[in-house]
Amino acid sequence: MSEDKKDILTPLRKDKKVKKFNKMIEEGIYCLDTTSMLEDLDRMHTTKKIRLLKKGDVIHHAQDNIVEAIVQNSAYRSSVMEIKMKCYRVHEELQNHYDVLADYLKTEYRSILASHFRTNDERNSAIAVVLKKANYYLQQLEITQEVADMTINDIDQGNWSIKNLIEVLTLATKPENV
Repeated sequence: MSEDKKDILTPLRKDKKVKKFNKMIEEGIYCLDTTSMLEDLDRMHTTKKIRLLKKGDVIHHAQDNIVEAIVQNSAYRSSVMEIKMKCYRVHEELQNHYDVLADYLKTEYRSILASHFRTNDERNSAIAVVLKKANYYLQQLEITQEVADMTINDIDQGNWSIKNLIEVLTLATKPENV
């Protein structure tokens, strides 16, 4: 979008509802630290006990190590779900508020938008420029939810590996297999 068209949007940017909305994103009910959440997800993924188990750990201290891995996976999965639920809730509320505010701007500033932007797509793009902070934050919430989904999947895969490990150890300890 050209600079002169961006200047046309100044009244929309200065609208008290837009300012309040942006403040809610920065400091209010829509403010989640997605960077910290992504770091937590990464830490949980890289420090999983199942990821660090070695053959000797299983042979010499199988029960302790398997129990620790199961308990840790359960705790991590619960923490990841908490992150995912927070992001989902805020994303939905923010998206709903965004949609209502975009409709308000289209109605309230119809004459400005119609005189400088010919099509609905152009007007929607102009509104997206005005609400770019919300668009960026919505994207960050979506990324965090996707990473949480990958982390949950990885935890579930680790649990499946633990189940297989337990089955192998059960077979190995049966007298007829020794």
